[in-house]
Amino acid sequence: MTFHGRFKPRELPSGKRQIGKRPFLHNLLLRIEGVLVYTVSRRYVISRRIFMNLSSIKSKQWFLVIFLFAMLFLTSQVFAKQNTAQTATATIVTGQLNVRSGPGVEYNVVTTVSQGNVVALLGRDVNGTWAYIQTATAVVGWVNAGSEYINPSVPISSLPIVTLTTATPTATATGAPTSTPTPTATAVPVTGAYATIATGALNVRSGPSLAFSPVTAVYQGNVVSLIGRNANGTWAKIRLSNGTEGWVNAASTYITPNVAISSLPVVTPADAPASSATALVATGALNVRSGPGVTYSVVTVASQGQTVQMLGRNANSSWVKIRLSNGTEGWVNAYSDYITPSVAVNTLPFADSPAQPEPPVPVAPGAVLNLRSGPGFNYPVTGSVYQGLQVSAIGRNAANTWLKVRLSDGQEGWLGAQYVQLSIPIGNLPVLDGTTTPTTTVTPTPPATTYWANVNTGAANVRSGPGIGYGIVTVVTQGQYVSLLARNNISSWAKVQLTNGTVGWINASLLNANVAINTLPVENVQTITNSGVVNTSALNVRTGPGINYGVTAVVYQGQGVALIGRNADSSWVKVRLTNGTVGWINSAYIQTTTTLNSLPITN
Repeated sequence: MTFHGRFKPRELPSGKRQIGKRPFLHNLLLRIEGVLVYTVSRRYVISRRIFMNLSSIKSKQWFLVIFLFAMLFLTSQVFAKQNTAQTATATIVTGQLNVRSGPGVEYNVVTTVSQGNVVALLGRDVNGTWAYIQTATAVVGWVNAGSEYINPSVPISSLPIVTLTTATPTATATGAPTSTPTPTATAVPVTGAYATIATGALNVRSGPSLAFSPVTAVYQGNVVSLIGRNANGTWAKIRLSNGTEGWVNAASTYITPNVAISSLPVVTPADAPASSATALVATGALNVRSGPGVTYSVVTVASQGQTVQMLGRNANSSWVKIRLSNGTEGWVNAYSDYITPSVAVNTLPFADSPAQPEPPVPVAPGAVLNLRSGPGFNYPVTGSVYQGLQVSAIGRNAANTWLKVRLSDGQEGWLGAQYVQLSIPIGNLPVLDGTTTPTTTVTPTPPATTYWANVNTGAANVRSGPGIGYGIVTVVTQGQYVSLLARNNISSWAKVQLTNGTVGWINASLLNANVAINTLPVENVQTITNSGVVNTSALNVRTGPGINYGVTAVVYQGQGVALIGRNADSSWVKVRLTNGTVGWINSAYIQTTTTLNSLPITN
């Protein structure tokens, strides 16, 4: 018999050839050789001598070697996949994020994850706008993959595509849904009046008021039947596709009806339950807004000492919906400096909040903005400014809707606050009336001290330290005299004492002194000239530069902070609050004109 291949059959002692068994083993060895050579490299040839030696190994020993090699290869692949899965994570970067049963707002909310939580990334949808995740509690679902919601450890595009085929995916890392999704509350009524939900999530209540308890919730894109309204058409009674009935706010920010709400029949509801939750306004004047945030318009102002009824709260309890004694409803900041509630804010029910308003439209390029003699359109025009012009803000009206400014040529006037981007919170400015120069019947006189100065600007902040990063103690006005006590080491700030005994610091450029500022004694206090403004609803202040550190305080949108340092990559900044608290905040949530890399790296 003639053999073809790389090996010759071994001669037996009797001189006979071993037929059948040896050629089969040779062919097997040839196949293994080809697989291993291809796996290691196509460019290198493994010596045949290795396999010639292998041919002398007994059959059982040879198959044992093959088995062990295969198990080692499979084990390495399992560990490789596990390590790959472990590296795909994301950190939640918004206050509270919905985890849904599918990749879209029309799917039900499975759970929520809070800012700072880390989730596992399991996959993505086809266009990479939604990510399939698993929470720390092993709940799986979909979250919006936008950078304003999550910070992934790997590009979303690098994740495997998960095709959704069921409304609620099973809680496994690799399982895939198997049937077509059918959201339960999206059936469009065939006949009659209906409405489409126009906001992310809307409470369906047992009556036409926030005082009634929620029955269920509907989500953006859901379609519901309209079956009635209250007397003034502010609430609509609806029926869901599963037969559930209730009331929703009929404002256009919440629902889009196919008929006029006024055309629906009036339904008389049961009396609203009385709410015992109240709050006492703890600040001089508190803006009541149309929604939970400083971007919403001001409805009215509540005064210090006024008692209001608390109706509900937003998701992170930073804003409270209230009702005044005259029936006006709106939202106020829940910060303890502003209200003193009778119950914990987080025990209030969630209140429906309108969609975020569009940001105010700035003056068009090249357009002119009128400068007026008072805080209102009824005041005459005294000048004009152009987009991009820098002006000095010296005051505000009580409602924070108008700013008093000074131009570079000394001209003063009022501008609408929505057209101006401030470097500090508007609430830090003093409240001024509509006149250009405040009048006084008393002529100020210099104090009976060796060193004194008078204020050379309309209004100047007196701060607790030398720099705009320190809190405001009080405000002095133009012409007012102060005693000079000391200066900082670069003579840019002066320590002063007012006639009423108040001590603080004033920017030296705002003073006309009877002596050179640099002749005053030096007081060694850190000068803080860098500041920022919080640009998110609520932001944790932590003991260190990372979400693994404890929370020492919370700052709110529009609140100013002093910038005193940063970590190595400027992703966290060390700040001082107006009450003296020092901590760290994520730099992505502050607005500042300071280049963060110019701050010192601080431990």
